[in-house]
Amino acid sequence: AAAAAGAGAEAPAGTGAGDGTETESMARGHRPASPAPGAPGLRPCLWQLETELREQEVSEVSSLNYCRSFCQTLLQYASNKNASEHMVYLLEVYRLAIQSFASARPYLTTECEDVLLVLGRLVLSCFELLLSVSESELPCEVWVLFLQSLQESHDALLEFGNNNLQILVHVTKEGVWKNPILLKILSQQPVETEEVNKLIAQEGPSFLQMRIKHLLKSNCIPQATALSKLCAESKEISNVSSFQQAYITCLCSILPNEDAIKEIAKVDCKEILDIICNLESEGQDNTAFVLCTTYLTQQLQTASVYCSWELTLFWSKLQRRIDPSLDTFLERCRQFGVIAKTQQHLFCLIRVIQTEAQDAGLGVSILLCVRALQLRSSEDEEMKASVCKTIACLLPEDLEVRRACQLTEFLIEPSLDGFNMLEELYLQPDQKFDEENAPVPNSLRCELLLALKAHWPFDPEFWDWKTLKRHCHQLLGQEASDSDDDLSGYEISINDTDVLESFLSDYEEGKEDKQYRRRDLTDQHKEKRDKKPIGSSERYQRWLQYKFFCLLCKRECIEARILHHSKMHMEDGIYTCPVCIKKFKRKEIFVPHVMEHVKMPPSRRDRSRKKLLLKSSQKGICPKSPSATLEQNQSLDEQAKGESHEYVTFSKLEDCHLQDRDLYPCPGTDCSRVFKQFKYLSVHLKAEHQNNDENAKHYLDMKNRR
Repeated sequence: AAAAAGAGAEAPAGTGAGDGTETESMARGHRPASPAPGAPGLRPCLWQLETELREQEVSEVSSLNYCRSFCQTLLQYASNKNASEHMVYLLEVYRLAIQSFASARPYLTTECEDVLLVLGRLVLSCFELLLSVSESELPCEVWVLFLQSLQESHDALLEFGNNNLQILVHVTKEGVWKNPILLKILSQQPVETEEVNKLIAQEGPSFLQMRIKHLLKSNCIPQATALSKLCAESKEISNVSSFQQAYITCLCSILPNEDAIKEIAKVDCKEILDIICNLESEGQDNTAFVLCTTYLTQQLQTASVYCSWELTLFWSKLQRRIDPSLDTFLERCRQFGVIAKTQQHLFCLIRVIQTEAQDAGLGVSILLCVRALQLRSSEDEEMKASVCKTIACLLPEDLEVRRACQLTEFLIEPSLDGFNMLEELYLQPDQKFDEENAPVPNSLRCELLLALKAHWPFDPEFWDWKTLKRHCHQLLGQEASDSDDDLSGYEISINDTDVLESFLSDYEEGKEDKQYRRRDLTDQHKEKRDKKPIGSSERYQRWLQYKFFCLLCKRECIEARILHHSKMHMEDGIYTCPVCIKKFKRKEIFVPHVMEHVKMPPSRRDRSRKKLLLKSSQKGICPKSPSATLEQNQSLDEQAKGESHEYVTFSKLEDCHLQDRDLYPCPGTDCSRVFKQFKYLSVHLKAEHQNNDENAKHYLDMKNRR
């Protein structure tokens, strides 16, 4: 019943506010052409309702019935065509309604809540009408009659303790917009706190709120901003939420403005969420979207995560409602990801992308994951592990990415379960990357893999599973198993001198990763080594000896990888030395400078300066025996000495025995070592025979010249 009475009493207020074009034009100072007639028929109807009320006993039921009939009658006369044409007609309707209600007050009881509710709504509706019209727009006799009737109704209501008309009587006598304190505020002059409190005491929060709404409707944004700010900061008002919302709405109307953005950022996030909900319920979706976007942007820039998920969710719903375009939504998410400074905000964006865009937003989601991995924040390692799990869920069919994610997760927090999952992935057959049918572009995939590798203390790019498994066991504090201690295979791979040479030769030799079929070794070529504890190998100790400390990323790396590591810190074509932090624009100057920091022996360092100037077959020359090698290639050696710029081609190798086998014996003098892979043979010759063996020297020379 109270809701029905309130709705009926509020309807005239909406009409009396001047929603029509004629009313707004009158508010700007245009007077009607002729005075409007009175409200014929309204007085008899109201008198009939009062007569019926007098004949009944004073009770809650009779009061409720009267309030309902009163609101229906008032709505009928206030919503006809005359209401939208003449302000005088509406003023007469409200005058008669207030007068009739005051006359019927002795027969109403306050036990019925609708009595005071209808009276309060009637006063506010009348005040809202007076805000839209000035005294000069009304005939003098109409205004005098209205003031006289209002005063008489106020005196009648005071006898029953109702002072609802007191503020309206005071405002109309002084002038609706003629209060001196109000004029100072609207003219944006300095106002004392005592004066503001005085104005609030005179008019009350309800009237001030009506004034602010009228100013916003009239597009008087600066005046509405000043008045709403003073009311929101006043301690005389117990509930300032409505004034706070009005103030924030005014600030959103003047965006982009730096001062307005700072004021919005001062408000608590929960209050902002409440304001957004209120604006949305009032149909102000654009204002709610502007407020939500502004506050979310401030949170991303200041790394504040308070209520971040609720704010991001609200923004996504408003963005999709205002602009249904999926491309625009994804682009906005990408822009937010660029300025985000916390992984939690990035997770929120990924979540709304998966909800709104699903597979269409996979690329942007991966891009945000890369951004999360690149953030150098103080967040715990558990958050980074969550990023790896998210990537693995987004790309479940990419085995290489899943391996990299699981390895990163294991290195962040080593555990036996993590190692078992990593082993399961590495034991699966390798997959060939299908660039045409890939869910994400290859460039983004490469960027993702680089971001994952940045969290690794080592680079297992050229390692097999046995080598990687050995390092994982070290992190777990376990000894290597017997099957993993085949030093003839992976000890040499630990020596990254070969990687350094491959970097200086533009990675030509580093691409020889082809797998060869395994065969049983003959008894004369088998050589068993005694198993040694991990880390006791002389070769491993030499590998640990040549290390340097990178001042850019605070990590230790071996010297053989110094140039490869420097590529991680190259930005905009500028090379930065990881040892002394000097910067270079040209690679020709940067490489010799970096090599000056290397402490490796000259004999090992000079070999890395050889460049391959002609591509040839991936299979090299493998003579039957050392003596046969010298006789077979003597002619080639003499020709090479005469012509320093000539290199071995296929036509010159017709009479030579090419490598087309599964075993590679060492061509060194008195060396019986046999290798399963060709790259290990090259590393063995450089590490063991050096330059004191003519056969090995000739073999390496021909290998580099082919």
